[in-house]
Amino acid sequence: MAAPAPAPIHVIVTVIDKHVEPAHPVPGVRVTIDFVDGSQRITEARDRTNSQGQTELLISSEAQQRGDLHVEISDAPNLVVYQPSEGILTDVHPTLTIVLLPKGSPALLQPAQIEAMLDRLSRLSVQNQQLQVSLNKAEHQKPDFDQLLRNWASNNGLPYDQVDQQMRIWANDVLEHRQESSLTKQGEAELALRHFENAAKLFQGAALTSKLALHSEQESYLVARRAALRSLFKESTQSADAYQLARQYHQATQIMDVAVQESAAEHQRYPDDTALRHIWFRAVRYTSYDRIQEGSWALRHESPAENPTALFSKVVDDCKVVLGQIDRSAEPEQYASTQSVIASAYLSLGTAIPHNKDSAAFRSQAVASFRTALDTANKEKDPVTWVRYAYFYSIVLVMTSGRSYNDDNMPADQASQSISQAIDVLHTILEVSTRSKYPLEWGKTQTAISNSLNLEALLTSGKPATDLLIQAEASARAALEVLNKTDHPEEWAMAERALGSSLYARSMGVSGNQEHDLILQGATAIQESLQVDASQEDPLDWAEVEQNLATILRTGSNSLTGNQAIDLLIPSVAAWRFELKVVTKEGAPLRWAETQFQLGSALGKLAELYNLQGQAKQVADYRSQATVAFRGALEVFTRQNNAERWAHAQLALGTILFAQSQVDPANPSTDLLAQAVNAHGTALEVFNQQTYPQVWGSAQKTLGQIRAVQGLHSSGQQAKEFFAQSAEALTAALQIFPKNAEILSLLSSLYHDDLIDFPKAYDYASRAKAAAPNDSNKLNLAEAALTTSHFSTCIDLINSVDQAQLEAGLIPGRLTLLLACQWGAGEHAAASQTAEAVALSASTLTKLGWISTGDCAYLSSAPEFSAKRPVWIKLFQSLEQGDGPSFGDAAHTIHQGAEN
Repeated sequence: MAAPAPAPIHVIVTVIDKHVEPAHPVPGVRVTIDFVDGSQRITEARDRTNSQGQTELLISSEAQQRGDLHVEISDAPNLVVYQPSEGILTDVHPTLTIVLLPKGSPALLQPAQIEAMLDRLSRLSVQNQQLQVSLNKAEHQKPDFDQLLRNWASNNGLPYDQVDQQMRIWANDVLEHRQESSLTKQGEAELALRHFENAAKLFQGAALTSKLALHSEQESYLVARRAALRSLFKESTQSADAYQLARQYHQATQIMDVAVQESAAEHQRYPDDTALRHIWFRAVRYTSYDRIQEGSWALRHESPAENPTALFSKVVDDCKVVLGQIDRSAEPEQYASTQSVIASAYLSLGTAIPHNKDSAAFRSQAVASFRTALDTANKEKDPVTWVRYAYFYSIVLVMTSGRSYNDDNMPADQASQSISQAIDVLHTILEVSTRSKYPLEWGKTQTAISNSLNLEALLTSGKPATDLLIQAEASARAALEVLNKTDHPEEWAMAERALGSSLYARSMGVSGNQEHDLILQGATAIQESLQVDASQEDPLDWAEVEQNLATILRTGSNSLTGNQAIDLLIPSVAAWRFELKVVTKEGAPLRWAETQFQLGSALGKLAELYNLQGQAKQVADYRSQATVAFRGALEVFTRQNNAERWAHAQLALGTILFAQSQVDPANPSTDLLAQAVNAHGTALEVFNQQTYPQVWGSAQKTLGQIRAVQGLHSSGQQAKEFFAQSAEALTAALQIFPKNAEILSLLSSLYHDDLIDFPKAYDYASRAKAAAPNDSNKLNLAEAALTTSHFSTCIDLINSVDQAQLEAGLIPGRLTLLLACQWGAGEHAAASQTAEAVALSASTLTKLGWISTGDCAYLSSAPEFSAKRPVWIKLFQSLEQGDGPSFGDAAHTIHQGAEN
């Protein structure tokens, strides 16, 4: 039979200011009691303190039984609670005196205050912190001891460095006198020194002591059992928190599982005892957040030992058991807290688990559970709790809407509508958490609004999208007005990233210098955020920001040219390299490989741009570095573990190898050409025409180009085979790109000069000219018309080319083709005049890459050129060789023959 619960207790509270002697009462302030972990408000004085500094509180029996109470004073500017230390109430008595001191008072750093501060910080806002952990993709925040300490220092008006120094002095003194200190106190000292694993073991030892005490008590002494169970839970959470700070997440979960088992057993033993029941609820919720953190860490660090899906699913199952024990109307706070845990687990299942067929359903369940938690909270009675749920609900609604649009084909207008709903809720938060009263919450909410507007703008277009981005920028800048790098570094960094995202998104709607400037401004804001060094807390978080920065710069360069593109690519390469400082092949192999791939792509693009500027050495260096990066990616990506990424890396490597082989076009590297062919061939084993038509067609085109180069630098039967393989690949590419003028022109040249099939050459040249009727394609078709004896067509095409618009070096080739076509057509008088012009152009003749193989093959048998066949062949050969004297001599001979 359970012991009877104590009756509610009336507490007369007296608030005094001890800054002056004698101490004087503090009238007009409001006194509130909540739990130490901030999970629930217990009671608030109906009236503010009177002229004697007094008011009355009513504390329920449940709160008395649970313990772990914390007192807060509001509307007392520049004053903070001094006694009881850190506001922690160990017992409830009919009278309570609360002593206040001014912010910044040295007395706040006395040993008793430090000990109480460490006790509270080790458990502070457990649910809020852990909930943010589960939302790390949206918040990029994790529980951090230094940040909690920094917030405490700021709230108490003390310099962070002074607080840290005094805390360390206290900690070292405790550890020098271990025999005089409890295990809990020693654990708090180790925590102060950031020896997290040592702290975890000491708290675990204290929990074990409490566990033994719990089991040694007789069941009839229920009050003692509550106290022992509360101690077990408190010390277990301290141990778990310290293990998490040491990044040992599985150990943290194991510690808390013991607390869950013990609290469940106590609840079963005394099912009517509300206090024990609530401790069990809290243990399940706390352990669930630890389990979510464990699964998230395993996913982010590609840990094969853990099964994240099973971890998240167990959270849902455990919390649903608890939820079934709660009456929503009677215990709304318990119900909302448990729903938020379930929502966090569903969110992880729906966003973190890759290739999960039920992701969309899980995301919908996450939104619904957060909405239920929000609807259960009472904005008027407990605005702080309502704001917390409203904030998380809004973020999750925005996040899941974006994912559903990208992954599940949700219509853009539907996704946009959901995001607008979230923004409305965030604006309501601003009405509750005002800038003057809650600047931190106000700034975080402005950042969330900015991020939401950025996403909504992506689902919109035109002026409405621009307007949304301008609003997003304004919200981010508003957040930065209240958030600073010193007091709130993580929140400040998030606001800088939101600003950077809005500036970059705006760049996509403009061009030229304005586009370039906005991209750089956005990148600068994101780069600023990296001044907050998260690489020690979670290196992958820090690296993810570097990755975003590199991606923005790399993507932004795509629409720019010349120095503007180079200005973005160089810092993009630097950002990818910075990421590789913390993302290792051993720690996160797939992420490391992807970074190597992106680095190689950026280096390859840089090489292309420098190649246009004639920077040969720089081009060679970039291509060499790109090759190393792509080969690195292929050390991890395999056809078995990630076939698509492996094939993409093969294509990228093959393209760079092909470019490297052409350093000396007259003498290309046959070995590099062979490697390039092999890379494309293996990639095409994955990329087929049906599943990846665009990629397959592009790969066939490049393969055809490589084979053509191999043929040009081979001889005999081998050359014929290479040319045939080139034609086969290029013809395949035409199935995907039937009007691609470059491919058609390549095939025309291949059949004209290498495979000597003049009708096919004429067909492809005709199609190339139809696809792109420029002067180059007109001259190529004119040449194909000559070698198929379409002399009139040839003359018309050449005459359609304005010689005044041609480069000077191309004029001799145009005149040569015109001369041959006039001669073939029997227009000898016109041919005589053209031959004279050809002879005059001989002095400017240079070697321009003209290939006369097909022309000479045609001239060697065409009856129209039988009279002076050797001279005609000499004319075209000297054109190819850039031999001005021979070229002029042949033209002069033809001129004389035409006159006769």
